[in-house]
Amino acid sequence: MTITDVEDMFRHQLEQMYYTEKRLVDTLEEMSREADNDKLQRGFAEHRDETHEQVQRLEDAFRALGHEPEESQSHVLDALRTEHDEFVEESSDPHLHDLFDMQAGMKTERFEITSYEGLLVLAKELDLDDDVTDPLEDNLSEEKSALRELEGLSKGSKLKSMLGLDD
Repeated sequence: MTITDVEDMFRHQLEQMYYTEKRLVDTLEEMSREADNDKLQRGFAEHRDETHEQVQRLEDAFRALGHEPEESQSHVLDALRTEHDEFVEESSDPHLHDLFDMQAGMKTERFEITSYEGLLVLAKELDLDDDVTDPLEDNLSEEKSALRELEGLSKGSKLKSMLGLDD
């Protein structure tokens, strides 16, 4: 795709979010199964279900634009996934895996939040209808909520529990 204007830029970034969210459904499933900490495990499973709904919302936004959903590779997501795989190879401690996955989740949420905020800025510039922007706003709201939950796990006794230091 050649990007020549704001509309092309919006569509390209929407395709990247579609790529990201579709892959995160599978990634969150894996992280849920691998997590040692029960709260982290449940959180990843719940966010997997939310992410599946986010994929559907993105498909709705594409259709509202008159396009079929398409993916465009997100190198940021791919790099985060590579970073995860390399860490798992380098460490066999399940507590460290949980800590790493929690931090990776926060990185991913911040990336998604920034991406949705950028899409909404472009949507406003393009004066797109609510049937395009509402799904993006709903996804943004869920990403912010997921980040708050992960940040809650990263504090005090919850972090000690995750690291196995509360025994």
